[in-house]
Formats: sequence, C-alpha cells, structure tokens
Amino acid sequence: MSKGTPNTRTFNGDTKDVVQMEDAAKHLPRVSSDHEKQVQESRPLDVDPVFSLREQRKIIHKVDKRLVYVLGLMYCVSLMDRVNLPNAAISGMNVNLDMNKRIRYHVKSTVRLVFFITYTPFQPSATILTRKFGPRLFLPGLCVAWGAVMVGFGFVHKWITLIPLRLFLGLLEAGYSPGYVYLLSAWYARYDQQRRSSLFYLLSLAAAGASGILAYGMSKTDGLAGHAGWRWIFIMYGIITMMLSVLGYSLVVDFPGRCKQKKHWGFLTDDEIDFIMASQANNIRGHWKRAFTSATLIEFGGIGGIAGSLMFRTRDVPKYHLAVYLSLAFNFLIVILVCINTVFFRYENKKADRGGKVLEGDVNFRYTI
Repeated sequence: MSKGTPNTRTFNGDTKDVVQMEDAAKHLPRVSSDHEKQVQESRPLDVDPVFSLREQRKIIHKVDKRLVYVLGLMYCVSLMDRVNLPNAAISGMNVNLDMNKRIRYHVKSTVRLVFFITYTPFQPSATILTRKFGPRLFLPGLCVAWGAVMVGFGFVHKWITLIPLRLFLGLLEAGYSPGYVYLLSAWYARYDQQRRSSLFYLLSLAAAGASGILAYGMSKTDGLAGHAGWRWIFIMYGIITMMLSVLGYSLVVDFPGRCKQKKHWGFLTDDEIDFIMASQANNIRGHWKRAFTSATLIEFGGIGGIAGSLMFRTRDVPKYHLAVYLSLAFNFLIVILVCINTVFFRYENKKADRGGKVLEGDVNFRYTI
C-alpha cells in the first residue's frame, strides 16, 4: 500500500479530516513501486517505523471488535425484522387480520412490496446523513426506531395498518446498509474492507436461517398476556432490536478523525489512530464515489426485492415453479456478470502495469479482484 501524501481534492469532503490524514501520513516512509505492487496484490499492512506488522494486526482487530461484530449483529437483526412478515403470516396473522378473506394475491403482495417503495430510493442519501450526524448516533438511532416500529406491528388489528408500518420500516432500514458500508470504508483499506463486507453477507445467510427457528419458538407464546403468538414475534424482535441499539451506541465509534478528537475510552491511542488514518492514504481517492456506489448497488437490490415479492404467487403453491425458474435464471446471470467484470478488471490492471493507462487518476491504483 502506498503511503504517499493524499490528494486532498478527492477525499471525503471534510477539510479537517484531510489535514489530519496528511499529518498522520508524514511519519510513514515512501516505499518502492515494486513493494507497492506486491502489497496491493497481497497484504494491506506496511512496514511502519512505529508499529510492527503484529502490532498493526492487533490495531485492526481492535477496530473489528468495535465495528464489525457490533454492526454485524445489528445487520442480522435488521434482516430478521425485514422477513418477519411471512413468519407471522403462517403463525396466524393472515387469519386474525382477515387477509385470507380478501383478494389473496394482491393484498399479501402489496403488504410485502411496499417496504421497498421507501427502502430503495432513500439509499444514496443515507451516506450524507451518516456523515452529518455521525455513525455512532445515526446507525443505532435507526436501529432503535425500526425496533419501535416492529413492536407496533404486534398491536395491529387491521391489515391496512400494515402498509404504513412497512413503508416506515423501509425508510428506516434504508439508511443502515449504506451507512455501515461508508463507515467501514473510512476505517479500513480496500483490501481489508472486502473481507469485512463478505462477513456481513455471511451473517445475512445465518440470519435468514435463524429467523424462522426463532419465530417458531416465539409463536409458541400464543395466549401470553392475551396476545396471539404471531404478535409476540413482532414484539420480541422489536425489543431485541432496541436492546442491541443501546449496545451499538455504546460500542460503535465515529470516523477516525472525529474519534481522535473525542477520545473514545478504551479504544485506540493517538498513535494507533494516526496509523489507521495513514493507511487510508490509498483509500482517499474516490471515497465518496465508493460510498455512493455501494448505496446504488443496495438500491438495485431493493428493486430485486420488489420483483421477488411478485414472483412468489399464492396461486403457485406449493412448488412455486415460476419463482424457482426465475431465481435460477437471475443467479446464472450474476455468475456471468461476475466473470465479465473479473476479466475486465484484470485487463485494466495489466494495462496499467504496462504504463498504458492511469486508473482513477492514480498511477498506483489497481482494481481489487
């Protein structure tokens, strides 16, 4: 990783942070281009006059404990809250709210897909709000708010009330994914960030698997305090979500520059924060570009959620042939697109290695594959 002086015009729009990044980077030596290439292709850690490689890894692990684990738990809960509707439906919600007596397909599909009407368009603005209010306040704040909405689902008596609640839930959850991606990009170099992002997607699979099991257990509280089991699914998940938001507020840290100013007790020393900010030198270019690109990708995922709500039709029970075939086709398309991107990025990197092209306005930049 190169530790040259960052380009202040292409960082994250915060002049104070840029100045701090420059000051932190001054104590790091300029390494050779051969070493830069080697590190870009393998490890993100550099020879540092203050910290050994082992100490650098310990610093990164400290950041992991305060960011990846806590944000990952909150992300799991957000996914579980999002898919609680079908769990509650098979636990008696459809019967209690007379949803089975109406036009089944249209009512149930509408309740499912309205979530994405607000979830999809508000993704890009979340990165701006995360920067303005700070991730330590903004992300747990979203978490406690959608937890309260989840509790509200447990006291619904008409199916039509589900629609505004789902719209509000989509609006709140829209800010979380772009927010945590932006925060991770501020703390980790690109080569570290991709591993943390993959962990979040693994957590999503675990959350999907655990959601049904937990919902089944909660549904067995049917009749407790006069509430049906499906109501307790929403109430308990909402309470758990709000409790995790308190943990998130206690442990999630702000952006590196602000963290150094505010002194988070028991986290990193000034020298350790300087190392993090200096290692971000090759991460400055395109900082906002990456943040908005991540939000846009999640936004398109929301569009896929709308399609998914319409694919699984009640009339196709129990095998859902149409939905299964379409899912297989789209997954095959993903494989093709990944292969195309991999070939393209390798070609661009090789072209840059030969000196035939400068990527992203930086001679040392290479695409991560």
